[in-house]
Amino acid sequence: MKIKRFMWLVQQKKIITWENILKRGFIGSSKCHLCGSQEEMMEHLLNLCPFTSTLWEWVALIFRNTNRDRLRITNILKNWRKDFSDNQFINKARTLVPGFLIWDVWKDRNGRIFKNKIGSTLNIIAQILRQLKDNIGSLLGRPTEDPTLP
Repeated sequence: MKIKRFMWLVQQKKIITWENILKRGFIGSSKCHLCGSQEEMMEHLLNLCPFTSTLWEWVALIFRNTNRDRLRITNILKNWRKDFSDNQFINKARTLVPGFLIWDVWKDRNGRIFKNKIGSTLNIIAQILRQLKDNIGSLLGRPTEDPTLP
């Protein structure tokens, strides 16, 4: 549910990036905390940042998506949901991935700002794969965690 709300906020352009904080009169560095070179605007953070672009390219390769329309994150979220396969589980995974990707980028960015915790694209890929496993596993009626593990 958190991810759905977050995706709605993205589509409304209401997430709290430095772009929106500066509009409210706050003063501070507005550089992207992921790449450190560009201004932190929503489009940059969730779409065009080199850190995030690597993740979008990885996802595009997996789902054979040409990812041509990368100008706006809202276009990506809107167009990504088209059916891809005859397999319902692949379509479900494909539908979930953009939300997981932008949510995990957002969490990584916040970890850098508030906890001084530096993540990596590999950590985010691993997190996306865990989220997919949990969500697709629940569709199959499988437990999301191994009950035999401590």
